[in-house]
Amino acid sequence: MKTFTETVPADDAAKIQKVVDLIIAKQRQGHKKGQFARRDVHIKGYLVEALFQVLPDLPEHLRVGVFEKACTYRASIRCSAGLLGPNAYDILPNTRAAALKLHGVPGKKLRLGDENSSDHDFLLVNGPVFQVASLDQYIMVQEQGIGAALAKMPQVIWPLLKQVSQIVRNPFKVRYFSQAAYLFGDRACKYMLIPKVADSFWPLPDAFDPDYLRHAVEAELQRGPMELMFCVQFQQDGESVEDPTQEWKGVPVPLARLVLPQAQPGSYLAILKDSGEQLSFDPWRVLPEHEPLGWVGRARRAAYKADFEWRTRTNDGNVHPLR
Repeated sequence: MKTFTETVPADDAAKIQKVVDLIIAKQRQGHKKGQFARRDVHIKGYLVEALFQVLPDLPEHLRVGVFEKACTYRASIRCSAGLLGPNAYDILPNTRAAALKLHGVPGKKLRLGDENSSDHDFLLVNGPVFQVASLDQYIMVQEQGIGAALAKMPQVIWPLLKQVSQIVRNPFKVRYFSQAAYLFGDRACKYMLIPKVADSFWPLPDAFDPDYLRHAVEAELQRGPMELMFCVQFQQDGESVEDPTQEWKGVPVPLARLVLPQAQPGSYLAILKDSGEQLSFDPWRVLPEHEPLGWVGRARRAAYKADFEWRTRTNDGNVHPLR
């Protein structure tokens, strides 16, 4: 039996369709004929390969879905910047994301039209809360732009400023959060990705290198592997699955180890800019045990699918089969 409450207004579907229409209209308006059509947000990115190791001997209540048994999945991680274009300097204030795709996960997935996919996706960003609390506020952002909309919602300016002003020296040495809620069996949860070694403030990154973040990953993996813990955070009394601006307080519980293997000694390692551009990462490409919750989850189901389909059509079907 579910231990949480989702509130679905009567006009929820109509508002979600409006969000989709606004996103695709913005995509079309910003696209120039002959150019490769990119994502609506998190445009600048690069792909890093890793191993996702489900921990052995998890207690029974944590053996759910992907985490049912101890095993190792091959994983692809798309690191990205959320608010600026593909050639923006990494030093500029921005949101950061780690989109995680597990390969070889058996079972039907919830993404419509992609139920037989062997992939399983988790989407995380470097801040614990979402920028807006409701579909109405999200529609305002899409219609007026984030600056004008946030001026009318001063309560969410500080969390956003805190997120975008974070100086990141290495993308795998900061914490990432799902922000929105998900199902975990019959409970509501959020996810966290916590580095084994935290980022330090000093020395400052090379502000004149527009791509210093992926160069930092290359240099680190030449020296040795990197490791992060994938954790679950369960909903507590008074915490909402519908208001993603509310920061949950539960203790993160480790579920799996994410390992970025060290580069082979003497080998040349180059993580390519825009690698992963032809992949899609979708919060609904998951097992039913990990269904997205709340208005964010419901809106993403339509918006991610529409964005991917628009990019595929615009690029004449030039999209990797793994999506």
